[in-house]
Amino acid sequence: MPRTLVYLHIGRGKTGTTAIQRFCSRNRENLARRGIHYVMVGDEGGGTGHQEFAQSFLQTIPDWMEVSPRLDRIQDEVRSELLRAEHKVLLFSSENFTLVSPERVKSYFEQLFSDVSFRIIFFARSQDELAES
Repeated sequence: MPRTLVYLHIGRGKTGTTAIQRFCSRNRENLARRGIHYVMVGDEGGGTGHQEFAQSFLQTIPDWMEVSPRLDRIQDEVRSELLRAEHKVLLFSSENFTLVSPERVKSYFEQLFSDVSFRIIFFARSQDELAES
């Protein structure tokens, strides 16, 4: 069985995360031709990323965060999609991953795939640039 590789794009605010999510969503077929599965569940709106999926790993939802009505089933929906996926390179993107315990996410994927590795894509800005935006 081929090794599964999970890319987690973790974007902080004002680092272009939304633009990357829109690009990946619009180019899902092009990514697939290159062997990358950009997950559809949670991104049905086209370019919103995987906010609900990341949110599902939070032990405590911050007061300011809107809770997804399908939070209790999003992991099952993603699992179903991943098990049917043609490619073993998986790409997720969410600002909410910055709030999540990496161990919980890792455990989720290790329960799905016997041989999985991870790559984190993280964009940050210096605080002075963030204040300007």
